[in-house]
Amino acid sequence: MKTRTLSTLVLSGFLFISNCTSAFAGSATTATTNDAKTFVQTFYDWYAATQQNFKKTMELETVMKKKVADFTPELNKRLNEDIAAQKKSPDELIGLDFDPFLSTNSEPYTKYLATKVTQKGDAFLVEVHGVAKGKTLNKATVTPEVKQIKGKWQFANFHYGKSEFPENENLLSVLKVLKKGREQGYD
Repeated sequence: MKTRTLSTLVLSGFLFISNCTSAFAGSATTATTNDAKTFVQTFYDWYAATQQNFKKTMELETVMKKKVADFTPELNKRLNEDIAAQKKSPDELIGLDFDPFLSTNSEPYTKYLATKVTQKGDAFLVEVHGVAKGKTLNKATVTPEVKQIKGKWQFANFHYGKSEFPENENLLSVLKVLKKGREQGYD
């Protein structure tokens, strides 16, 4: 009888600890998801405000200097390579020809809203929707990919949705194609 009671007690304790651990993990995931969304929203609140005068928008180079800590080393490197290449050929367009954070080369929306967050491995994809005339667009305008590195959130990539040209579906891929084209002389 004592053995059975001890077994029941051990089993009950194990189940209690398992449930507490699961609840804690769920809370941590929710907190992490919310933190990723907040990081993205904070950036877009700042960035969208700098882009409202379409004739005098903030240059990519300025953004990269002001927000260097908000981008992974790889994305920083790739964007700065593109900026440097464009500076060497100011009379030709050999780099990005659109706003990589807003996924547009025309007038931006007045506001952007971070919505759905999806975890993908160690990264989080945060859908960002433009807001036009007070209404949030149904389709995401851009989907930043963010990672937490050494306790700090950073942008790792920006996804633009499906395209007939897969190399245009995310910023790192676009930058890779542009760099390859520059190295090959665009022939």
